[in-house]
Amino acid sequence: MPEFYTVSRDDISNIKQFKLSKKEDINIDLIEVVDIFSQSDALAVIDNLYPHGISRHGMQYLYGSIDHVYDQYHHSYVSNYHAIEIIFELIRLLKFPSNPSRFTSTYAWETFEDAIRFKLENCNGCGDIYKVSCENYFKADMNLLLLGSIPGAMIFAEKYWKGESTKNPLWECLLYGPVNILGKVN
Repeated sequence: MPEFYTVSRDDISNIKQFKLSKKEDINIDLIEVVDIFSQSDALAVIDNLYPHGISRHGMQYLYGSIDHVYDQYHHSYVSNYHAIEIIFELIRLLKFPSNPSRFTSTYAWETFEDAIRFKLENCNGCGDIYKVSCENYFKADMNLLLLGSIPGAMIFAEKYWKGESTKNPLWECLLYGPVNILGKVN
């Protein structure tokens, strides 16, 4: 079975296998819009799209709050990560439905060096690196996870799902199906 390296900010040393969270396991207060949709409607949308459950990454982006940052003029700004994730997911659903969803995958790298690079560049050096194994995976250049403009993001998403790369790729592997945690390596 292929082996990979994943970065976790949580202590997962006592877990043997990553599990997807199903609707009944999710205990989150979702925003509802009176007379338009309820919390149960919002949960049903996700459950219909991902009946086998969602990963920690999926929990973060599908149910996590969107933080606002304010400048000196009191203008509100939000992170573009949620927009990137939903654009990439919609392009996947429309054009690459056989590829695994980012919302149901565990992220890993083929080499220890790439896991370290991810940890340093994207996690401020925080987290532990674990060796994992999984039979099923999709490999893509995470440096294509960009927004720019909406059409630009759609182009980046198509390139990502086709397996194309930037000039300096950081290849991430979307692991799906049973993902076994073999142990901490750092």
